[in-house]
Parts: sequence; structure tokens; C-alpha cells
Amino acid sequence: QAFHGAVDNNVGLTIVLFMIAGEFMAKGKLTEKIFHTFAYFCGKRTGFMPIASIITCMFYGAISGSGPATTAAVGAMCYPMLVGMGYDKFFSASILVSAGCLGMVIPPSVPLTGAAGLAGGLELVPLYQIAAVSGVSAGLLLIIYAYLHCRIRGDGDRAVIHQSVDELRQQSFRLVFKDSIWALMTPVLILGTIFSGIADTAQAAVVSLAYSILVAVFVYRTIRPEEILPLFRQCILSAAPLCFLIALSNVFSAGMSALDIPARLANALIHSGVSSRVLILLVLGCMLLLGAFMDCGAAMAILVPLFAPVILHFGLDPYTSIVAIIMCQ
Repeated sequence: QAFHGAVDNNVGLTIVLFMIAGEFMAKGKLTEKIFHTFAYFCGKRTGFMPIASIITCMFYGAISGSGPATTAAVGAMCYPMLVGMGYDKFFSASILVSAGCLGMVIPPSVPLTGAAGLAGGLELVPLYQIAAVSGVSAGLLLIIYAYLHCRIRGDGDRAVIHQSVDELRQQSFRLVFKDSIWALMTPVLILGTIFSGIADTAQAAVVSLAYSILVAVFVYRTIRPEEILPLFRQCILSAAPLCFLIALSNVFSAGMSALDIPARLANALIHSGVSSRVLILLVLGCMLLLGAFMDCGAAMAILVPLFAPVILHFGLDPYTSIVAIIMCQ
């Protein structure tokens, strides 16, 4: 019964659809269009090439919902470009990986969607609202760091940067914006339909997938119609293990509840005198430790079903706690 309940919901479907939509966005070069828009205005200012890369990661994270997909798509394009512009290769790689991880937090996040199911079926809209604020705040801190780093350590090869921006600015902004507007509208379309209540997350995932296919195939023409089915197959094979893991972890959670393990753990923590603040710090510390050795999905499957009932027992807000757990991964 627990296994049936775990798969009889929209969480797995939402994850698969967003992953497929993100793949179409990457193959359709929508990431490149987004980057050109920000680089057109800010490319010559101190630190703004790395900052444009960070903002592109944030936009793509709001499209794909995946940290690894964001890092792969944006990093493959921006890393060679940043190194070619004279930025330190370790700084370029670390800033792109850090910004790519924001895709795990900024809605619609695949790990966040999975964690909502693992925590007992939390509502996704309020969870996404909290995560949006947290993800944007983390992105702003990363932007400040990149600016200060370039201000103190040097801002790459200014001659190469100016040449690259000048080549981009040979086109009028109207043409650049016209070429990028379809890509820039994607996160607005996805998050707008969710937060306005027009569609739930699964329906918004369908809209994002249909939109990405139409833009990539018919507007930018970067994907041929015969490539659509192979891309579907590739993404479904990647998403299926994650969906199966979520279903099995729900069975694991039901088994622990049947054995009364969360209640016993909560009582043990209460009798030990641990406060709610110390508890959440312990949980976040465990996620940081596991995140250094394990995949996010595996770590969530172990800790979220175990600690979610304990968090509720201590009176902590489950939505804020889940977002904090994902950010520590």
C-alpha cells in the first residue's frame, strides 16, 4: 500500500517532465541566448562576465530544476569562455559549480519536489515560494563574492573581454533581445503559472516541456524533429531511477512509522534536552557531511523520511526545514 501510494501521485511525473524540458532547453541553446542578453549590457564592467554566468545559472535552474543539469549546460558554455578571457581556471570552475547548485534550490527544483514527497506530501507551492527567496538570496551572495574577487584579484584580460563584448554589441540590442526573449520568458512562464495558481506543478511541467519543444524546434531551429524522441528516451532513462528511489524511500518511511522509530527518536531527543535549534543544526550538519560523499537523492532518501516526523514533533516549520536541508546538500 505504501509503495502504491508513493507512485500514485504527480511527484515522479513532475520530475520527469522538468528534466526533459531542461534537456530540450540545453540542446536548443536557450542558455546561450540568456547569457548574451546579460553580457550585452554588463560585460565590460568589473566582474560582470562571471556575474553574467551566475545569473544564467539561476535562470537555467528555474528552467531545468536540476543542479547537475544546470552545471553541465551552463558550465560547458561559460567555463571555456571565462578561462579564455583570462579568469583563473579554479575560480571559473568553482563559481560555475556553486551557481549550478542553485538549480537544486530555485524552483522548480527536482530535489525539492522529491523531498516534498519524502516528507509526507508537503504542498509544493508554499515550498517553492520559500525556496525561491532562499535561492535568489544565495545567488546574490555569490554575485557579491564574484565581484569582490574580481575587484581584489583582478578581472581577467580586459582587452579580450572588451573585444568579445564589442563583437556582441555589433548587433543592436533590439535584435539581441528579440533573439533572447523566448528563452527569457521560460522561467516567467513556469513560475508565473505555479505561483498565480493557474496550474499546479505537474501542469506547469507539461507547459514548460511543450514550450521548450516549440521554441527549440520551430523558433530557434536548433533541434530537428527527428531528434525529439531520442531526447525523450535519454531523459526518461535518467529520471526513472530517481522516481523509483522516491517510491522505495516512501516504503522505507512507512516501515519506520510502523516500527514507531521516528516517535522513539523524537522522545529520545526530547529527554536528552536537545532544543529545536540544536536539532535543526544536527540535521543540517548530517546533510553537509553526507553531501560530501553521497548523491543528493540517496542522502535525502535516508534522512528526510527519518527526520521529517521529528521536525514536526519539535514544532519546526517543515517547509523552511526542507529548503534548508536541500541547500546544505
